[in-house]
Amino acid sequence: MGIASYRTNKGALVATIEGENTDKEITLSGHVDTLGGMVKEIKSDGRLKLTQIGGYVWSTVEGEYVTIETLEGKNTREPYLRQQPLPMFTEVKLKP
Repeated sequence: MGIASYRTNKGALVATIEGENTDKEITLSGHVDTLGGMVKEIKSDGRLKLTQIGGYVWSTVEGEYVTIETLEGKNTREPYLRQQPLPMFTEVKLKP
């Protein structure tokens, strides 16, 4: 596109588009987070115990949809509810 740009050491893209008036500048900014969780344990009742990836308050993800990929390659998309088991794990038989 012919726009001068570079990436910072954190991966942000900085681009400069010259305008007609150099007395005034406009800055546009965007923000992307990588947030997620990793399954630490499948509890005996089918609920998941998660480990955080990124910095967020747990209550902000309650009810959000998550995609879970099993070791067998099966995927499911379900709402994450801390006090409710996910349907795909209610039949999991864990060894004592």
